[in-house]
Amino acid sequence: MKRLGQIGKAFHRRGAKNAEEAQREAPNLCAASANLCASAVEKGFGSLMPKFVRLGIVLVVSVLGLAAQTEKLPGPEQPIPFSHKLHVGGQGLKCATCHKNPDPGERMGLASAAMCMQCHEEVKTDSLAIQKLAGFAKDKREIKWRRVYEIPSYVFFSHRVHLEAGSTCVTCHGEVKELEQMYKAKEINMASCMNCHQANKASTDCNYCHEKMN
Repeated sequence: MKRLGQIGKAFHRRGAKNAEEAQREAPNLCAASANLCASAVEKGFGSLMPKFVRLGIVLVVSVLGLAAQTEKLPGPEQPIPFSHKLHVGGQGLKCATCHKNPDPGERMGLASAAMCMQCHEEVKTDSLAIQKLAGFAKDKREIKWRRVYEIPSYVFFSHRVHLEAGSTCVTCHGEVKELEQMYKAKEINMASCMNCHQANKASTDCNYCHEKMN
């Protein structure tokens, strides 16, 4: 019982890294429940425990395991699930493969269905998500990716200028290659920008990022 309690607490403690960890631990919790019941029977304790109590323990543990497996990942749910951890961390894709930087270079583009299907015409075609993606491509519909980061309209920011100055995606977005689902891993605000400019000896003049006011 003590072992089961420890696993249960580990499942729901605030210090758990993320939903992926909970999903990985779910089988351990269910296995611990089964082992506990088997051990009780083997030691003769099962007959001492009312049937409804035994049933209650199994039910509670099963619910906890299911909740952990279905725990929501951080960040907004996207219309098509996309794992940077798989594509960048596992497959080694470069950011620029999916995120183009068209002139004048202020924004980074997002992957279109047609771009994704260049690989997925043959990869994981049995996946429901990929079949949904193929539908977007066939109908030439835009994927309405949900925004995670957004620069305020009163701030001038150029991705190209920063990239040419030596900044990388990690500088502002963190270790995206480790994320199962994209979320705001780093805060982008005036304080973080000023700190970065000071550290890299870039201008901190107001007019450098904001339109000059009369």
